[in-house]
Amino acid sequence: MSQSKGPRYSKVSRRIWTDSRFIALGDWPATPQTLWLYLLTSNLQGPLPGLFAAGAGAVADVLGWEPAETEDHLCALVRAGLIERHRRPALIWIPKAIKHNQPTSPGQVIAWADFAGELPECELRDRAVAGITAGIESDALRERWLNAAPKPIGDGIGDGIPDGIDGGIGNTRTRARTRTRTREEQHMSAAPPAVDAPRPPVKESQRSKDAKELDQHWQDLSGARPKPNSAASKKRLARWARYLKDHSVEDLKLLTEYIANSAWWRGDNNTGSDLLKAGPGKWLNDPEKAEARAEEARLWDQAGRPAQAAQSNPKQSNRPPWERTIEDVKAEVEANLRAKGIDPDALTH
Repeated sequence: MSQSKGPRYSKVSRRIWTDSRFIALGDWPATPQTLWLYLLTSNLQGPLPGLFAAGAGAVADVLGWEPAETEDHLCALVRAGLIERHRRPALIWIPKAIKHNQPTSPGQVIAWADFAGELPECELRDRAVAGITAGIESDALRERWLNAAPKPIGDGIGDGIPDGIDGGIGNTRTRARTRTRTREEQHMSAAPPAVDAPRPPVKESQRSKDAKELDQHWQDLSGARPKPNSAASKKRLARWARYLKDHSVEDLKLLTEYIANSAWWRGDNNTGSDLLKAGPGKWLNDPEKAEARAEEARLWDQAGRPAQAAQSNPKQSNRPPWERTIEDVKAEVEANLRAKGIDPDALTH
């Protein structure tokens, strides 16, 4: 059967994902393929092709998926080389989007640059800016983009031309191409540690062993005594194994210890429930919140694991820990250190 010789591409409105008739057709299958199609046509995308200031939580809200499974599928797209990610701040980039979404006017390029300037500063944003620079085919529009786009972190006020090259040599087109190559080289030579990279593969047998170790650690801390082969225990072990795809055993143990020492998690909350005993899904199921809690745990450990007293302010007594900012946590840790006569600035990271 011969294929049609029609256009290779079709336009799809971003509104399809919020169209009531489309939604009424049923749930979208939670697969990397569905996620890839969503990102290509996403209503979360701004004016700049392929760049999203969003993470797993925002995507999960739109698609109606569990945050953890959304995280798994995002990781699969990273491993496949289809996207790049930055977790905190949350940013997703589709490197090849610019190839199929060329700018058509100077005004459009300026709007792109304004949007890029509002994105959180991070290495991935800089790489995306460099990739878009290299991908714009029009010399004139590339020049406009270069003049308006945000400078890389630490780039100062230079124009991207390396030392020793006369800025007056050659015409505008030559200088634009020089800047394009220079920015590409700057960004491609750096390997930003905060950008998602595939974790080294772990054998399933080892992951299963680690999951059992973590579950026993949780039982020891919580005092929970679940039935070993019950459906709930199997589900909990599966959760631990899933979390191990993105976290080390040591990090998960530390986070569990932090939760075990938190007055809020152990019952000083609006329900009076010991949420530690409820299992790891309570504090690990949302990937973005889990990252924030892991950061709190590291700061708590660095400060010598001070006691986490119940909050005395009645307006905040039911406020969960993840609603505090990192700055709040750092200030609390520093206050605890100073109370013990320790200079926080003297600590090494």
